[in-house]
Order: sequence, then structure tokens, then C-alpha cells
Amino acid sequence: MKLYEYVDESGQQTAGKYFVVSVMVTRGSLTRKLLGIEKLSKKRNFKWQGSNYQYRRNYIERLARLEGFAAYYSEFSKRKDFMVMTALTAASAIREEGSKKTEVYVDGLRRSEYHKFKKLMKPTATGVYIHGVRKDENNPHIRVPDALCGLISDAAEGNDWSINMVARLKRKGLLKEV
Repeated sequence: MKLYEYVDESGQQTAGKYFVVSVMVTRGSLTRKLLGIEKLSKKRNFKWQGSNYQYRRNYIERLARLEGFAAYYSEFSKRKDFMVMTALTAASAIREEGSKKTEVYVDGLRRSEYHKFKKLMKPTATGVYIHGVRKDENNPHIRVPDALCGLISDAAEGNDWSINMVARLKRKGLLKEV
């Protein structure tokens, strides 16, 4: 069965001090459910940093009850090879899921970068199709790894609620470090 993977990252603005990559993996579309969660949580289609703190918490709480997806992440420090780290995390998630065919959607990836990204995923890249998601065309699937990157970053900065939520998502098996 085909796998769909949505990839985002956060931390390039720290010049390599701290960088996190998050991946959402599904076997089908969750568009209606994710749009419903965004609406009910009042987070709507805002990126993590642009949304109200309470709305973020509500969004993550609702996401924690959603079935049909898995999430993976990697944290890095003192590295500036952002595309390499992003591709390695995406490849690790595919290996964890054991998929032979995967559509990979990477936030902000330009068409001219598809080949390089896929090459960095080797040997996992067999049966992998790369797509970029332009910032102005964000979809609810790509906003999940954006939110998870924000949550994980907030936890790394010592936010108590975020630390507890990351631990809870890990205990539930919804979030795995790769």
C-alpha cells in the first residue's frame, strides 16, 4: 500500500544551533479530519509561530486523538546541512513504516531541488516520489509536521506543557524519534 509522507523543518534561523525535522505519515487522506481539527481548535490554517498559544494547545490535544497517522522527528545541533538532515529524517520514517511506494511532500522544496533531495534519501529512495509544497499552497497535512516541529522546539526550550505533550505522544506511539 502506498504511503504519503509530509515533511517540515524548523530552526534554519538559528544558523545550525538547533534544528528539528518532523514527518507525518499516512496511508490515505485525512484532509477533512485535519480541517475539522483546525477549525474546532481555532488554530485554523496558521503556521505554529503565527497562532495563539491556547489554540496551539487545543490543536495538539485534538491531533493526539486522531487515528490514521504516525509522526517521526529528529533533532540536530551544530549542523548547517539542513537539506541533508531533512532528507535523512524523511528516509528514516519510510524505513520505519516499511513502505515500497511513497509520495513525499516537503514544505518549501523547490522543483530544482527534487533530484538532490531524492539522492540524499538513498538507498531508501526506490519507489519514492518527491513533491514540493509551496508556502502559499500549504495544506492541512503539511501543517501537522509544522505544528510538531513547533511543539518539539518549545519542549527543547523548556516549556512544561510541551515537554509533557511530547512525552504523552511518545507513550501513545504517535510520535517517534528517528
